[in-house]
Amino acid sequence: MSGGPSLLRQALMSMELFAGIVLLAIGGTLFSVTGQAFLHERAYRRGVQADAVVIRKQMRPATSDSSTSYQLTYRASPSGGAEWQQTSAVDVATWERLEEGGPLRVQYVPGDPGSLRVARRNWDVLLGAAAALTATVASIGLWLFSRGVRVVARRRRLYRHGQPVEATVTSVHETNVSINRQVQWAVAYEFQDHLGHTQQGTSAPMPAVQALEWHEGDKGIARFDPQQPADNVWTAE
Repeated sequence: MSGGPSLLRQALMSMELFAGIVLLAIGGTLFSVTGQAFLHERAYRRGVQADAVVIRKQMRPATSDSSTSYQLTYRASPSGGAEWQQTSAVDVATWERLEEGGPLRVQYVPGDPGSLRVARRNWDVLLGAAAALTATVASIGLWLFSRGVRVVARRRRLYRHGQPVEATVTSVHETNVSINRQVQWAVAYEFQDHLGHTQQGTSAPMPAVQALEWHEGDKGIARFDPQQPADNVWTAE
């Protein structure tokens, strides 16, 4: 009773499984980043604005690893309480417009000194949309991954427990799958199921040297699900 290709090889050959892993990894990572950014930005919806004083301007010249950066250090006294100080990166236009000792409009979340920043447009709507989009990508990835796992599991059951039947090779051809930069080949076949109906199938991609051992008209063994004969695999026993 053949177990078919190894579990790792079957997983590598499953485009749904591969695509699911890629989309889940990318979508999940981006959702984590955009989701956190959205929650952070959303907090400023209940924030307040105040006047601050610029106490220092700094320009860091460009290096081989970074571009020129412009920073402002400023101080504010929210609600007349303790002074808060913060340093923020700003665009060159803002940096050139402001002077040390001059006023600067800032915003903050009450009770959170670390939230002090230069007042600007709120980006929570845009970030919320980005988070929703990346969540959708991750969801599609999860769906493809789950589907791929089910397909691999079903094929493994056929390799182990499917009903064996003599099959006739109808063609041997290249596939669009490559493993280790080697184009994989496949064997197409047909057989008569237990009800006398002709069923067709294509083997899992395999190295050319293995596939080219077969020729049109050769006899091999396939395995199929008696309840769904269209579900079948080539075992070449």
